[in-house]
Amino acid sequence: MNQQELISIKQQHHTTLSMISADFLYHSGIKHAMNKTLHEELGIQHIIDVSDCKLDQDILDRCHVLWVNIEDVTYFDIAEYFKMTNEFLQSCETKGEKVLVHCQMGVSRSSSIVLD
Repeated sequence: MNQQELISIKQQHHTTLSMISADFLYHSGIKHAMNKTLHEELGIQHIIDVSDCKLDQDILDRCHVLWVNIEDVTYFDIAEYFKMTNEFLQSCETKGEKVLVHCQMGVSRSSSIVLD
């Protein structure tokens, strides 16, 4: 597989919204986090934002956003945020409310939060 094919596969992955747990947990990159219509269609009420991208005001007005300042670098210790994000997710799940976890590309930072 050449480099262009690898880039194409990565780009396809970044455009995908993943449902991690039916009627509760979704995972994506910034594209889906910025899509207000998608939030409304899926009933997403909360967002865990682990990117440095600002969400539009209409999304901030509609969804409760937990912003977690995690740098996109290999040496950053993301584990220090697991307790906070897990408690947030458990609270939302207990109330039956849907959550989208996202970072810029929907790969490393947000995946780490979802998998913990």
